[in-house]
Amino acid sequence: MLYGEMPPNSEAPPMSDTMKDKVLYGKLTVCGTNMMFSDTDPSFHAPETFAHSCMISLAADFESEDALRAAYEKLKDGGFVMMEIGPQFFAQMYAWVADRFGVTWQLTYNPQ
Repeated sequence: MLYGEMPPNSEAPPMSDTMKDKVLYGKLTVCGTNMMFSDTDPSFHAPETFAHSCMISLAADFESEDALRAAYEKLKDGGFVMMEIGPQFFAQMYAWVADRFGVTWQLTYNPQ
C-alpha cells in the first residue's frame, strides 16, 4: 500500500507529492517470518526522534492487547514515543516507539 492510497484524514498534516508514491505498508516473508516495511519522510519527525541512518522501523503484530502494551512499556523505557497506543484504520491498536538504542518499532494488534 502506498501513502497516496490511505483513506483521507483531516487531522493528518498535508502529504508531499513525493510521499504519495512511497510505501506505507509492504510485507516480505523471509524464512517463514513476515517482515513489514514502510518508507518514512524525515520531515514528519522532530530531529531528536531520528538519526539520518535510522530510516527503517521494525514492525511486530501481537496476539493480545496485553502483549502489545507490555512490549510498548519496555520499548519506551529510555526511548521516545512517536505515536501513543490507539486505534488506526489498519489496526485495532497501534503504537510507534523508538527504543533506547534509536530503533523504531511499529506495534499492532488485530483480533482474529
